[in-house]
Amino acid sequence: MENFTVFMENVTVDSTTEILTYIQLSYGVPSFIQMVLYFFIILFGKKYKKSSFYRLVLFDLCTNIFVYANTWIAIRLEMHPSMIFILKAVEYYIPGLLTALKYFPYWFFHMHFWTAALLTIHRMTSIAFPYAYENFWNRYFWGVVLLCCVYSHAPKYLWTAWLYQVNIWNGQLVCVNFPGTLKAAINVVAAFSVTYFCLNLALGLSCARMASRKIEATSSKSNIKKKLNRIALTYSVVYTAEVIWSVLNAANGFWNFLPAFFVKLNTNLLVFASDLNFRKLKMSNVSNILNMEAVKADSTVETLTTIQLSYGLPSLMLMISFLVLMGCSKMYSNSFYRLVQLDLLTNILLYFNTWLGIRVEMHPAAVPFLKFIEATIPGLLNWFKYLTWWFMHIQFLCAAILNVHRISSIFFPSKYEKFWTRYYALFGFSFFIYSFLPTLFWFGFANEVSIINGTLSKKRNTETIVKATNVTAVFSVIYFVVILVLGLSTSILVKSKVKAIGSASHENIGRKLTRIALTYCFVYTGILMWSVITALNSKLNFLPTFIVGINQNLLVFSSDLMTLSLPYILMIFDTNVRKHVFQRTTPVTSNNFGFTSFQRSS
Repeated sequence: MENFTVFMENVTVDSTTEILTYIQLSYGVPSFIQMVLYFFIILFGKKYKKSSFYRLVLFDLCTNIFVYANTWIAIRLEMHPSMIFILKAVEYYIPGLLTALKYFPYWFFHMHFWTAALLTIHRMTSIAFPYAYENFWNRYFWGVVLLCCVYSHAPKYLWTAWLYQVNIWNGQLVCVNFPGTLKAAINVVAAFSVTYFCLNLALGLSCARMASRKIEATSSKSNIKKKLNRIALTYSVVYTAEVIWSVLNAANGFWNFLPAFFVKLNTNLLVFASDLNFRKLKMSNVSNILNMEAVKADSTVETLTTIQLSYGLPSLMLMISFLVLMGCSKMYSNSFYRLVQLDLLTNILLYFNTWLGIRVEMHPAAVPFLKFIEATIPGLLNWFKYLTWWFMHIQFLCAAILNVHRISSIFFPSKYEKFWTRYYALFGFSFFIYSFLPTLFWFGFANEVSIINGTLSKKRNTETIVKATNVTAVFSVIYFVVILVLGLSTSILVKSKVKAIGSASHENIGRKLTRIALTYCFVYTGILMWSVITALNSKLNFLPTFIVGINQNLLVFSSDLMTLSLPYILMIFDTNVRKHVFQRTTPVTSNNFGFTSFQRSS
């Protein structure tokens, strides 16, 4: 039988695959958690136990959970060099398991159809046999499940042997591919795809029609009819995504009508596609070593640095002052200010790090200072450069947690203060740990600083930089959406709370909170959007050359926009802080939102 062997440990990094993987994780992990959560809610919820429909929902959820987990182990992990050791360990301890797992995507394809179709069939039986269907489904549920499992394996006998065989050969993890068998399997899947599509569509339309007739005969509520039509048709439409691509993929094997870039992305577009082992874009980890002591004075850089210092130093002094003030004054005993302190501390450390990690090396006169640090504590500059990525995540969390605090003060007015006072330090520690996790998507330092032959040098790892930039871009989009949703949610909830209270003072507080929430959203977009633009430019090269030349300075400006804005936002919107800055007011009232209102003293 024709075959070829792929050495799985020799897989190289594919930037397109990496980006698609981050996108898949961004929606896949939350969806997976939701599926598991709903599974247990339905499994143990008393109101679901008597309904046979929810037993079928459990069957569907269970199938989808296993499908998602299997696609990672059987297909997606092997596209990432850093994950191969997991697969090798699986094969070492349970020989043959990976071979079986690679077959399961085809098995799950058939199971997927039946779990979707059974829900529609259940609705149809509830209409046709309203007094008997519940007893039938409860009695024969396990028989139906077993029948689906056995049936889903039957189409395999239309081709012979395995599609892939994974084993450890001479200490290397290898995958033997059988292209002839694989082609036969794809054609079988295509034939079943057409059949399933027609059946699923027929079931959906039939269910919608039966339901609409039943409703017309028993009730005049047209909204129920619309809902049932949407449910039935949605099942049919959603299922077509996997089915239609299976047909197109098989047809392309005969006529080659799909564009080349679609073929290269085939594995990511449909996780059980066949050519994931050998259709990869090769990319070498290019590194170049730069002499940091050879940097030349640049008038543009000098001008920009002067501007940065002109606003940076006063802002830094304000942040330090507010941090100390909120730690010492009883006026700031509210738990909200503990979170503000966490934000201030993060921004202070971030600002210092941007100078040591990015800005200082642009100035020839300051390079000896960096050389002294490297000579005294070797490797420290590497960490300063790494922390520029790390701070991006903790900065988002510190900004988001302020909005979460306000939302909790509305929903739990009698409990939120105790909760945040008790656990704010734990939140800070969790943020510290979490911010390291996204950087696990790439390994090693993007830039490595060392003293080579007496010269301070920097090695740029191009591949790592590209991966880090792409990861940051994906998280930037996610963080932007999350912070925007939190800000708008806070605004809406506060306005609703203020209207319910109907107090003029609370109305003013509501306006302040709304402005603060939206200001955070607007300000935070600065660093996030530039991260996205930089990542896109590495692919599309649409930015003008002069902007690329000063990219680091522009990135620093966008970082400063977020880092240094908090003290000014506090002075504008928080009368406690204004009182200490201008020494003109005295506190008279406090509120549940973490702010204290003041009146001018006469």
